[in-house]
Amino acid sequence: MNLTQLLSLRDYSKAPFVLIAVLILAVLVTRPMRIGPTLALVALYGALVGFGWGFRSDLTVMVPFGMFVVLVLLPGPLSVHVARNGLAAVILLAVFLVVAWPALRGLKMGGCQFHYALLGLTTPLTRELGMTPSLYSFGNHFLDTFIDLKVGDYAHRVLNQPISPLCSPGYDTASGQLFVQMATTFPADLVAHAYGSVLSILRVGLAIPTLTDAAPASTVGRLTAQAYRILNRFTELFAPLGPLVVLAAVIVTWAHSMRLGLALTVFVLFLTGYPAIEFEERHWFHLRFIPWWAALLVREQIFRHGMPGWTRPALVRAGAGVSVVLFTLVVGLAALRFVQTRRVGSLIARYEAAATEEMPTERHDASFLEVRWQPRDYGPPPTHRGSDLMVVTLDARNCGGTAPMVLRVEYEADAPTHDMSTEFTVARPKPGSETTRLFVPVFWTGFQDHTYLRFSGLEVVGAPPACVGRVARVTDGASLPLWVEMQLPADWSEQRLYQSIEPPAGSRHR
Repeated sequence: MNLTQLLSLRDYSKAPFVLIAVLILAVLVTRPMRIGPTLALVALYGALVGFGWGFRSDLTVMVPFGMFVVLVLLPGPLSVHVARNGLAAVILLAVFLVVAWPALRGLKMGGCQFHYALLGLTTPLTRELGMTPSLYSFGNHFLDTFIDLKVGDYAHRVLNQPISPLCSPGYDTASGQLFVQMATTFPADLVAHAYGSVLSILRVGLAIPTLTDAAPASTVGRLTAQAYRILNRFTELFAPLGPLVVLAAVIVTWAHSMRLGLALTVFVLFLTGYPAIEFEERHWFHLRFIPWWAALLVREQIFRHGMPGWTRPALVRAGAGVSVVLFTLVVGLAALRFVQTRRVGSLIARYEAAATEEMPTERHDASFLEVRWQPRDYGPPPTHRGSDLMVVTLDARNCGGTAPMVLRVEYEADAPTHDMSTEFTVARPKPGSETTRLFVPVFWTGFQDHTYLRFSGLEVVGAPPACVGRVARVTDGASLPLWVEMQLPADWSEQRLYQSIEPPAGSRHR
C-alpha cells in the first residue's frame, strides 16, 4: 500500500524510522526484559529517532511519545521499577540529543515548525479531517504565501517586531506566538482535529489507495494502475469498518491486560492523532497498517484461542477500560468546548465593539464592488506589506430573496499561488432583521514597483451589489490581536462556536 508514495522520497523517508521506532516500543512494552537489554533498546530508539530527525523534523513528536511509554507502560509495577523507567527516559532523551545534535544546531537559523502547524489550521486541511465549520475560519488558503502574510501581520501589529524572512528565527518566534494564541482561543477545535485524524486514518486504512502518480505509458503500467483501481473499489466497501475493527482489538487487549490495553489505546490515539497538525496523506500514509494489524489481532484471538478465555474478570476489565477511555475523550472535548464557547464569544464581542473607518467603494458592473483600499505600508524597503481587518456590513433591505448568497473577496495577483481570493457563502439577511457583518483580513505585498498580490474589491453573487451596505476597516488593529475570518449574523449567539466532526459520506483519500 505504501509503494504509491515511493516516488516522493522526501515524504517517504520518515516512514521507516517511525515504523521501526514503534516496533521497538512495542517490544519494550510486551516483552519483560532485564534492565540491561531494556536500556539498550531504549538507547537504540533514541539513536534511531535522532538519526531520522536529520531527514524529517516530523520525528520530533516521537521523543515525548517514547519517553511517556518508557516512563509509564514498561512491564512491572511502577512502584517497583520507577528508577528503571526514569533512567530509561533520561537515556532516551540524552541519546536523541547527542545523535540529532548536528541537525538540532541548525534550529538557531530557524526551523519553520509552527509555520506547518498554522498551515494545518487552514480550511482545506480541516475539511480533510471531516470538520464542519463554525462562524469563523483561520483562512481558506493552504499556501505558504498566506501563512507568511499572516505571520508578518501578527509580528508587526501585535509584537511590534519587524517582518522576518520565512523560517528565520524571528519568523519562528512570531509564528509560534500566533499558533499559541489560536490554540488557547480554539482549544476544542484542536482536540476535535485530533479526533477527526484518528477516525479518518482508521477508516481509510483498510482501503488500498489508487496510484497517486500517473503510471508509465506501457502495458505493465496500465495493468498496474487498473489493478490498483480494482483493489481500491473493493477495499473501500469495508473501509468504514476500520474504527470498529481497531476498537475490537483494543477491547481484546484490555481483556488480556490492563497495562497492555492502556498501551494499545495510547499507541493508536497518539500515532493516528498527531497527523492532525498538518493533515496531508503524505504525513500519515505509513499508518494505514493499523486497522489491518488490528484485524489480525482480533482474528487470532477468536480463531486461535476461542472465547473460553473471556472470563468474567476479563470482560469487566475490558468493559471498564474502554468505557473510561471513551468517557474521558467525550467529557474532555465537552469541557473544552464550554471553555472555547466563552472565549470565542468574548472575541466576537471585541470584534463588534471595535472602532472602524469606512473605505470608499465604486460599483463597476452588476456584481463587482471596487474597494479603494489604501493600506499602511509596513514592509522593510524595498519590499511592501499592508494588511487590514475589513468589515463588510450587509444591508438586509437591499439583499432580497431567501437563498444563501456568495460574497467573493477579490485580489489582484501576479500568479495563481499569490491569489488570496476567497468565497464566503452567507445566509441572506432577512428584511427587518439586524445586520450581518463579515470580518475578513486582507493583504497587500510587493517588491519595489511590482505587486505580488493586493485586495481589490468584492463580488456579490446571487444578490444585488447594494446588498453590501458598508465596507470599513478596523482602525486599531492591535486592539484585536487575533485576526480570523468571521461571519456574524444577527443570531450568532445562538449558534455553536466550535467546529464539529462530520461523519464522511465517502473516502476522501483515494
